[in-house]
Amino acid sequence: MDLSVLRQGVSLGSEFGWEALAEFTRIGEFLEHSIYREGSLRLDREGKISLVLDNPPLRVGAFLGAYLSLDGVELPPEDSWCVDERFGRLRPLSSLSRADPLILRPGESTTFSAKPPGPCGSGVHTVRLTLHSVAIPPPVWLEVTAPLLRSPDDP
Repeated sequence: MDLSVLRQGVSLGSEFGWEALAEFTRIGEFLEHSIYREGSLRLDREGKISLVLDNPPLRVGAFLGAYLSLDGVELPPEDSWCVDERFGRLRPLSSLSRADPLILRPGESTTFSAKPPGPCGSGVHTVRLTLHSVAIPPPVWLEVTAPLLRSPDDP
């Protein structure tokens, strides 16, 4: 178990005050809920899962790596994709690099999808998206736990 986040929280709380730590947590939760499009965790007829991020109007993000995991199992980048809705371009996550990063623009949606290694049942699942920034060394991640819904165009 990695306790580094807990240690960092205690350090922030003791240095800046517990009210500041509570506000920092509130802002993080607000951003998480404003990024994931509620109800977008879907399963299509081909067995691929997908979710949509509504990128908040903060700043442009450039990412040289992105990884999806489902219920704690990392999904291979060659079986995972992103779609920039502005261009409609389907792109394998394995193609991301420093020279050709994934650009997440403020206010524009991005769909991430993947083919799990086996059948994915209905019910609540946890999907984690880990992003490696071009500019900031530590990875950032978003974890969504939600019901896996059938895509609307599936019978």
